[in-house]
Amino acid sequence: MSGTTIVTKYDQRRSTMIASQANLSLAPDFIVTAIRRQANRISHVRLHAWNGDGSCSGYTIRREELIQALRRGDLIYAADRQNDEIQLLRKIVSIGVKGERYVKTDLDLQARDGLDELPNF
Repeated sequence: MSGTTIVTKYDQRRSTMIASQANLSLAPDFIVTAIRRQANRISHVRLHAWNGDGSCSGYTIRREELIQALRRGDLIYAADRQNDEIQLLRKIVSIGVKGERYVKTDLDLQARDGLDELPNF
């Protein structure tokens, strides 16, 4: 997809400054653009490898694979993909609540999956 525009919700200059201060890269390893739910839980996500210019390939993975990637340390963001524009929304995390793992963008302690801002597929 040539001509893709990448928009972040946060000021890029500030993000670059914070990244350089922490000696870290804030660029995601992957983005998630859609979810599939079964019985009120996420069963699958549409995952895309991130290469920085928006021309990332996508594939479907199970929620267990997403949790493994997050626990492994992969930086994964929820993203809104419309036409030739990708907007990074929020970092996805996996947290444990009452012995179960959940995927969320909010660090609440509710025993449920989040990612409600993403469309279903």
